[in-house]
Amino acid sequence: MKIFLQITFTLILILIIPFSCTLDQGPFYINPCPCDTTPFKDCDCDPDTITNVRYSTDVQAVWDKYCIDCHDGNIEPINLKANSSYTFIMEYVDVSLPEASNIYQLMFMNVMPPEEDYRPTNDELDLVLAWIMQGAKDN
Repeated sequence: MKIFLQITFTLILILIIPFSCTLDQGPFYINPCPCDTTPFKDCDCDPDTITNVRYSTDVQAVWDKYCIDCHDGNIEPINLKANSSYTFIMEYVDVSLPEASNIYQLMFMNVMPPEEDYRPTNDELDLVLAWIMQGAKDN
């Protein structure tokens, strides 16, 4: 059932995203350059260039900064505390399609975290994507 929901969510995103923009942005991309402030134009960053992303320090710092207030195992069922976050987060990661990973799409589409003025920066999004692209290792 969980896999069905993940596939459904991904398909909905794929169907909605191309029709949600009014600018002529060329070919459809699931992930415009996450660290570029003007998506689809002169994208300078590439998650492939970020090397040695460590889950325990780099990615966990993103969860600690933006997610832990709600996802501490008490309020929401997903526990993103350092001692258990990897197990929970891997249910939302697809290393074969990093840009389509639910955790990345939720953050990239500004669904999570829900606070409008407190969102991960483009560099932090890029870091999470780079971690997934590097195999989403528990390191």
